[in-house]
Amino acid sequence: MRRQRWCEQQREPKRQRSQRRSRKHKRNRKRAVSAETGAVWRATRRLTAALLALWLLTTLAVVWFAHDLQAFRVFGFPAGYWAVAAAALLIYLAIVLAYAGLMDRIERPTKSERESPSTPADPA
Repeated sequence: MRRQRWCEQQREPKRQRSQRRSRKHKRNRKRAVSAETGAVWRATRRLTAALLALWLLTTLAVVWFAHDLQAFRVFGFPAGYWAVAAAALLIYLAIVLAYAGLMDRIERPTKSERESPSTPADPA
Protein backbone atom coordinates (compact mmCIF):
# COMPACT_ATOMS: atom_id res chain seq x y z
CA MET A 1 0.00 0.00 0.00
CA ARG A 2 2.74 2.44 0.98
CA ARG A 3 4.71 1.56 -2.16
CA GLN A 4 1.64 2.12 -4.32
CA ARG A 5 1.04 5.58 -2.80
CA TRP A 6 4.68 6.50 -3.39
CA CYS A 7 4.42 5.46 -7.05
CA GLU A 8 1.26 7.51 -7.47
CA GLN A 9 2.97 10.52 -5.94
CA GLN A 10 5.87 10.16 -8.35
CA ARG A 11 3.46 10.17 -11.29
CA GLU A 12 1.89 13.38 -10.03
CA PRO A 13 3.23 16.49 -11.70
CA LYS A 14 5.84 18.25 -9.59
CA ARG A 15 3.74 21.41 -9.25
CA GLN A 16 0.79 19.52 -7.74
CA ARG A 17 3.07 17.82 -5.21
CA SER A 18 4.58 21.14 -4.10
CA GLN A 19 1.11 22.74 -3.84
CA ARG A 20 -0.12 19.86 -1.73
CA ARG A 21 2.90 20.14 0.56
CA SER A 22 2.47 23.91 0.75
CA ARG A 23 -1.18 23.62 1.81
CA LYS A 24 -0.26 21.03 4.43
CA HIS A 25 2.53 23.25 5.77
CA LYS A 26 0.23 26.30 6.00
CA ARG A 27 -2.43 24.28 7.80
CA ASN A 28 0.05 22.99 10.40
CA ARG A 29 1.55 26.43 10.83
CA LYS A 30 -1.85 28.01 11.51
CA ARG A 31 -2.51 25.48 14.23
CA ALA A 32 0.83 26.05 15.91
CA VAL A 33 0.64 29.83 16.18
CA SER A 34 -1.81 31.15 18.72
CA ALA A 35 -3.50 34.52 18.42
CA GLU A 36 -1.41 36.06 21.19
CA THR A 37 1.85 34.79 19.77
CA GLY A 38 0.86 36.10 16.36
CA ALA A 39 0.15 39.52 17.84
CA VAL A 40 3.56 39.55 19.55
CA TRP A 41 5.31 38.68 16.30
CA ARG A 42 3.40 41.34 14.36
CA ALA A 43 4.34 43.96 16.94
CA THR A 44 7.96 42.77 16.90
CA ARG A 45 8.18 42.97 13.12
CA ARG A 46 6.59 46.42 13.11
CA LEU A 47 8.98 47.71 15.77
CA THR A 48 12.01 46.21 14.04
CA ALA A 49 11.01 47.73 10.69
CA ALA A 50 10.48 51.16 12.23
CA LEU A 51 13.79 51.15 14.09
CA LEU A 52 15.67 49.87 11.04
CA ALA A 53 14.14 52.69 9.00
CA LEU A 54 15.30 55.18 11.66
CA TRP A 55 18.79 53.65 11.59
CA LEU A 56 18.93 53.91 7.78
CA LEU A 57 17.64 57.48 7.84
CA THR A 58 20.23 58.45 10.45
CA THR A 59 23.06 56.86 8.52
CA LEU A 60 22.11 58.41 5.20
CA ALA A 61 21.17 61.83 6.59
CA VAL A 62 24.46 62.27 8.45
CA VAL A 63 26.46 61.39 5.35
CA TRP A 64 24.22 63.49 3.08
CA PHE A 65 24.42 66.65 5.18
CA ALA A 66 28.00 66.27 6.47
CA HIS A 67 29.45 68.36 3.67
CA ASP A 68 26.96 71.19 4.27
CA LEU A 69 27.74 71.14 7.99
CA GLN A 70 31.48 71.63 7.40
CA ALA A 71 30.93 75.42 7.19
CA PHE A 72 29.94 75.61 10.88
CA ARG A 73 32.47 75.21 13.67
CA VAL A 74 31.77 73.68 17.08
CA PHE A 75 34.63 73.84 19.62
CA GLY A 76 37.07 74.37 16.75
CA PHE A 77 35.96 71.30 14.81
CA PRO A 78 33.66 71.26 11.79
CA ALA A 79 30.02 70.49 12.69
CA GLY A 80 30.05 67.61 10.19
CA TYR A 81 32.65 65.89 12.36
CA TRP A 82 30.46 66.27 15.44
CA ALA A 83 27.44 64.96 13.55
CA VAL A 84 29.28 61.80 12.55
CA ALA A 85 31.35 61.32 15.69
CA ALA A 86 28.81 62.08 18.37
CA ALA A 87 25.25 62.65 17.21
CA ALA A 88 24.96 59.54 15.04
CA LEU A 89 26.41 57.33 17.77
CA LEU A 90 24.00 58.75 20.33
CA ILE A 91 21.09 58.10 17.99
CA TYR A 92 22.28 54.50 17.47
CA LEU A 93 22.49 54.05 21.23
CA ALA A 94 18.97 55.45 21.61
CA ILE A 95 17.71 52.99 18.98
CA VAL A 96 19.22 50.05 20.88
CA LEU A 97 17.78 51.22 24.20
CA ALA A 98 14.36 51.84 22.65
CA TYR A 99 14.37 48.37 21.13
CA ALA A 100 15.25 46.74 24.45
CA GLY A 101 12.61 48.66 26.39
CA LEU A 102 9.83 48.27 23.84
CA MET A 103 10.53 44.57 23.31
CA ASP A 104 10.34 44.04 27.05
CA ARG A 105 6.94 45.75 27.06
CA ILE A 106 5.73 43.75 24.04
CA GLU A 107 6.86 40.40 25.47
CA ARG A 108 5.71 41.03 29.03
CA PRO A 109 2.37 39.15 28.74
CA THR A 110 3.93 36.05 27.19
CA LYS A 111 7.02 36.21 29.43
CA SER A 112 4.90 36.06 32.59
CA GLU A 113 3.15 32.93 31.30
CA ARG A 114 6.45 31.21 30.52
CA GLU A 115 8.16 32.12 33.79
CA SER A 116 5.31 31.35 36.18
CA PRO A 117 5.24 27.70 37.21
CA SER A 118 2.08 25.81 36.33
CA THR A 119 2.10 23.96 39.66
CA PRO A 120 2.46 25.63 43.05
CA ALA A 121 5.86 25.43 44.67
CA ASP A 122 6.41 22.93 47.47
CA PRO A 123 6.43 24.87 50.80
CA ALA A 124 8.87 22.41 52.42
